[in-house]
Amino acid sequence: SHGLRGYKGNIHISFGTPISGEFQNSEQVAAEIDRQIHTSYKLWPSNLFAYDYLSKEGRFTDSYKDFDTQAFLYRFKGARDEVRNYALNAYANPVRSYLAANS
Repeated sequence: SHGLRGYKGNIHISFGTPISGEFQNSEQVAAEIDRQIHTSYKLWPSNLFAYDYLSKEGRFTDSYKDFDTQAFLYRFKGARDEVRNYALNAYANPVRSYLAANS
């Protein structure tokens, strides 16, 4: 919303390796692009907390110990359950994709 040069907060830019080799179809090319994107994710405390919060696993607790989880959840105060769950899943999905790509 602030344009290309506006303040974005924490960002991470990563470039994958050039795609080469034999691919049978465009779906295989897309799968390789997805794999490179997902394995290069920079996971932020908000992503890891949302994943743990929704999965109730506590798998990444050490990675967000300095993160203000209450302030994060307060962002969704008053939101309908489905809106809150949609937003939390948007934060958690990069973790899911990263885990799937690295398994």
